[in-house]
Amino acid sequence: MMNENFGDQAVLRNFYVKPGKENYTECASSFGVNKSGERPVILSNGPKNPVCQYSYGDVHVVESEQDTEQQQQQQQQPQLQVQVDL
Repeated sequence: MMNENFGDQAVLRNFYVKPGKENYTECASSFGVNKSGERPVILSNGPKNPVCQYSYGDVHVVESEQDTEQQQQQQQQPQLQVQVDL
């Protein structure tokens, strides 16, 4: 989770996700809080500049390890790049 009000930024390129039983998002932005025990307020799920920088074309959904290996061989690019500026 990227805290928009703290200036967090993520740059995601060519990454692989394997869906599980729980809901997920590739990147979510929130309004972070400084108080202990309080949960941040979620502002968005998915691409949002400059907080979550990626396109849906960068997301590769895989069902098995074999699918992951095949897609990686075809792409031959880094799977994930994350930049967090604090």
